[in-house]
Amino acid sequence: MVRDVSAGATDVELADWGVTRNQVTGPSARYRIVQGSDWRGPVESRYLQLWVRGPGDEPTRTLSREAGDLVITIPRTPALPKAAKVREYIRHGEERNEHRRVYTGQRKFTTSPSAYLNARNAEPEVALALLNSTWTYLAALFDARSVGTEGLVRFGGRGSWRRLHSIDPGRTTPLQAADLTDVWSRLAREEVQPFPPEGGEPLGGARRELDELALQVAGVEDAVEASELVDELYEWLPKFTAERADVEA
Repeated sequence: MVRDVSAGATDVELADWGVTRNQVTGPSARYRIVQGSDWRGPVESRYLQLWVRGPGDEPTRTLSREAGDLVITIPRTPALPKAAKVREYIRHGEERNEHRRVYTGQRKFTTSPSAYLNARNAEPEVALALLNSTWTYLAALFDARSVGTEGLVRFGGRGSWRRLHSIDPGRTTPLQAADLTDVWSRLAREEVQPFPPEGGEPLGGARRELDELALQVAGVEDAVEASELVDELYEWLPKFTAERADVEA
């Protein structure tokens, strides 16, 4: 992981590195001056990518293209040019055996355009809303138990997501889709917190609207019945969260 320190580079430093101010300025800059551990210098912008470990890295439910850590990423092909500035960074790291450490290459998730889930027969906002409902959390608990994690929600790969049961966004009516989109626009901006009593995630407001809507999409047509089921869920959830906290302690 590195930090972009281009703005703080002096003209003398840039001259020593053989780059100009114009080459490290602006969104399409050819180079970036980065700081990585005790190394500082220019790296080609095309070798810099933003990487994230998972949703827990971000304070809200919305993952922007500016999210994540700045990481130097060298593709296997084509071969790295002999004159590439990034070679100095690699040389510095190899002298310190950084390339032999166990964490090298372990991150899997990026903010690249291919790193997302496509919703089938629905708009992304509708699918995202349903995926963030408390019912999906409940489903994840039981799916996690099936692989021996004692009810803990730990999803980290494609296989885990394929195992997760969620409500089909393609079942929504136009009115339900509009309501879910509205709920998601509010929920997405809220801070992500653990459920009570461990944390302060509110069991009301936009979340309650979402959970009642999710049940109606799933087939519970009576709004009163959906509300009563959400009452039962919210009564059970804090008790379970407290029990889980005791187990993990």
